[in-house]
Amino acid sequence: MKTTVKVIREVSFFIPHIKRHNFESAYESIKSAIKYQMGWNVTDRRIESLSYTSGKRKFTAKVGEFGMIEHRHEVAAIMEAALYLVVTRTKSGEPGPTILVDTKDVIEITNFKAKAEKPKPALAPAA
Repeated sequence: MKTTVKVIREVSFFIPHIKRHNFESAYESIKSAIKYQMGWNVTDRRIESLSYTSGKRKFTAKVGEFGMIEHRHEVAAIMEAALYLVVTRTKSGEPGPTILVDTKDVIEITNFKAKAEKPKPALAPAA
């Protein structure tokens, strides 16, 4: 099955219920937990949504939305490693199930907008 990768709209990276200045540290914490628990290296790719099949059904996981399992779990992050990992949490903020998606089951991936690099300060001219 061919996977489609696209950016439909320019949505900036976020993690639900985390303050903007803590996005990076929260993301790194999730990556570290996956490395510790699974032994997998997680890429730096920022994924907003992932459409995939399981059995004969199609599912879409989107960061910040509830769904998939009876609308009880919110998608906190979608990570790319040996498999795709959909990291969820409950409405009360407790960790929810992590859904593993095989790369062969992926139909479509939507990335977050690329992070803009901060301009480097200009060097002072030599005297």
